[in-house]
Amino acid sequence: ILKDDGYTIIGYIRKSPGSEAKETRNSLLQAMNSKLKKRSLVDVVFASPCCRASDPFKRRDLKTNEEMEEFDVSGNVQ
Repeated sequence: ILKDDGYTIIGYIRKSPGSEAKETRNSLLQAMNSKLKKRSLVDVVFASPCCRASDPFKRRDLKTNEEMEEFDVSGNVQ
């Protein structure tokens, strides 16, 4: 209904720091991205590939991350 009224649906994915391999982390983030777009019909997705839920938004994603290009997202929190 919101899309019919011209609204853009924005999604956000985040992965907490962990000990999993880089490939596993990337795969999990891509799966979250795909599910948001397919199930929730999200138009635009922003991602934080490695941050805690308790991290303030202004401190997330301060370092550039080349991996972002792999996720087919519109950007990060900054």
